[in-house]
Amino acid sequence: MTNLLIHSNNTSLLELKDFQENNLIFKIPTEKDVDHYISDLITEQIEPVNPDVIFVKYALDNDYLALLGLRLAHHIRLQNSSNDFHNVPIVFVGEETLSELIRLSEYSDILATPGVYYVNEDLGKVRVLLDRIIQDSGLKGLESRDSYFKKINIPAPLNYDSRHNYINELSLFLWSEYIGYAKLNNDIQNRIRHNLYFKYRIEKDKIDREKKSIGNLPVFDIQSKILLIDDEAEKGWDKFYKHLFSSSTDKIECHVAEFDKSSSKDEIIDDCMEKIEGYKPDVILLDLRLSEKDAFESVPQFLTGYLLLEKIKEFNRGIQVIVTTASNKTSIYRELNNIGADDYVIKNERPEESCPNLIEALKIAINESKILKPIHSSLILSIESVQNNQLRKINIGEDSNYFYQELKSEINAYLIAIQGLISKRDNIDRFSITLLYMHKILEALSDYYIEIIRPQAGVGSSSNYQDSFYSGEKTYYFIKGHNNEFRVIDRDFSKPINVLQQFYNLYYYFTNRSKTNLFEELESLNSYRNSYSHPNLDEEFTKLEKLYVSDFKSFRKSFIRQTTAFFEYLTALR
Repeated sequence: MTNLLIHSNNTSLLELKDFQENNLIFKIPTEKDVDHYISDLITEQIEPVNPDVIFVKYALDNDYLALLGLRLAHHIRLQNSSNDFHNVPIVFVGEETLSELIRLSEYSDILATPGVYYVNEDLGKVRVLLDRIIQDSGLKGLESRDSYFKKINIPAPLNYDSRHNYINELSLFLWSEYIGYAKLNNDIQNRIRHNLYFKYRIEKDKIDREKKSIGNLPVFDIQSKILLIDDEAEKGWDKFYKHLFSSSTDKIECHVAEFDKSSSKDEIIDDCMEKIEGYKPDVILLDLRLSEKDAFESVPQFLTGYLLLEKIKEFNRGIQVIVTTASNKTSIYRELNNIGADDYVIKNERPEESCPNLIEALKIAINESKILKPIHSSLILSIESVQNNQLRKINIGEDSNYFYQELKSEINAYLIAIQGLISKRDNIDRFSITLLYMHKILEALSDYYIEIIRPQAGVGSSSNYQDSFYSGEKTYYFIKGHNNEFRVIDRDFSKPINVLQQFYNLYYYFTNRSKTNLFEELESLNSYRNSYSHPNLDEEFTKLEKLYVSDFKSFRKSFIRQTTAFFEYLTALR
């Protein structure tokens, strides 16, 4: 039976024959971190001995108050071993009382866990314990790690600026392992593998990562430009994402926004916006804490990432922003959602949950961006043109300005409603209602520019219209002109008024162009509006939202064509 004593030449127990050969001197080299030294000591010198019982002094160096024996014991329990070495019985040796240990060390909770014993440093008492071990064929060790984890809580490391920083590193390590990326920064790998806190977090939430790894990397089948904005991108997040997208390099282009996190918040935002405006990404992966000043900021609205998100959505609401952060507070997500965040992925130590969530969020965001980015670009231009009085104005008397302002107000209201509605994923009718609003705008334009006269046979002339237009029971379409003049654009119809004819004649009158493909799409828009507003039970009608789910490519083709036709039509009337 092997009883191993770990000490720092500060014990009388070496007088006992049991320990004269089976002992290790604990001495930390000046160039080594304490956790790194302990990890190597266990792996290289303690575990190979395969001791039946480990005796360890509470104090293992000149700094008595550090009580490194307690820290060493935690490392033993958290050792990733295949032979149950981590369950070995541990006997603490010293003169300290339990109350003193609890008061002096934040690692003293190990004393309350199974498989741990303590004895005064008295040769006689230790001899009695050793004889008992021989008689009973050993001491009872730890039977399960669950009983250990229920009793202990390892504090976070003090050599990090904030929780954000050490959770970021832990997540990066575990997520990289999950997707099979093995070329992580060596400094990070060493810290994660040796630091007591990181060992604790990994082992506490341990799963069989080999069986639950990602398997095949995801394949993205739509062309997309992705921008990573993260203050710790160079630590390995940039390479993590490039590896994640490595099966889709013909489709996915991933860039990193470069900035100095020691700069002011405004400077960081300006640098990032310059990159965004030049690169025009489809999707942005955005960390919230981008500035060194964010480390201890508790108010979400003051975080650099939050302020940057507002600027991104001002530039183009269609750019999809996935916030990636170590915070799991739902209140923060609500705040972000209110200013346009499209998704939220938590950086944590559970990659089997977070990585699939990230991949799903990316696929949705890529799809959404292909629809929303071009539409929002057109919306911004259209809203500006309407607000700047760029729609053609007609003179129809002293009320001309009133009617023009009414038209502006109505169109502006619909455009802003579309701008707010179309990005709301939780609105199950957002695409359908968008087309309905666009149709309403076309109708408003027709009402403003076109006069429809339905004279009865035998009615005399009017001072407002040319006498020659009054013949028979026909319907006449006029473009309202200047100085109370009305120009006929079609006087051959006796059938009910056709709204598509109005759209077509208005476009032709102002542009002198006939665009067959444009009006094919406007006809589709009009048909969809009629089917949605007045469904015919005898005809099958598929809402756009259903098509979005079942056949995204067909949906995208149809929706983009109709909305593009609408904006082209609106532009022609400037």
